[in-house]
Amino acid sequence: MADLETTLAKTRWPAPAARASRSWESAVNLQHTSPIVDPSLVERLIPDERLLLLHPPPFRTVAEYQTYEGDFWTEHGALAEIDSAEALVVAEFELGSDSVVILDYRFDPAPALQLKYPERWGEPNHWVQIAGSIDQLVELLDLRLGTSSGD
Repeated sequence: MADLETTLAKTRWPAPAARASRSWESAVNLQHTSPIVDPSLVERLIPDERLLLLHPPPFRTVAEYQTYEGDFWTEHGALAEIDSAEALVVAEFELGSDSVVILDYRFDPAPALQLKYPERWGEPNHWVQIAGSIDQLVELLDLRLGTSSGD
């Protein structure tokens, strides 16, 4: 996780916030009106999404989310495709999307995966890779400090 902290410290990713505090919620909710990630870059990476809301650290695992959102994850989380204890939720898409981005720490480097809903009703959800690592995700979304849209 030290590599993750080092990478994020050099980006426009939200600063760490206490999970139970209003500052964590505020950091996520503010992105609805003042996105950190350019919506055109989100659409280029994930054509059916527009707004990506970055979670401030500390990140929770899918297993931690399951303790209070168990029904959602059991029904929609494609849990057979991941190890929920090794999957950090680092971002979510706009309200109503019910899709998140995780880092899958079963692998090194941990790829970034998106929970993808099926094209047809009744088919299962799947995790799809959107970047090979957090570094690649940061590059694709132009989040590095000192980049053209980054400061």
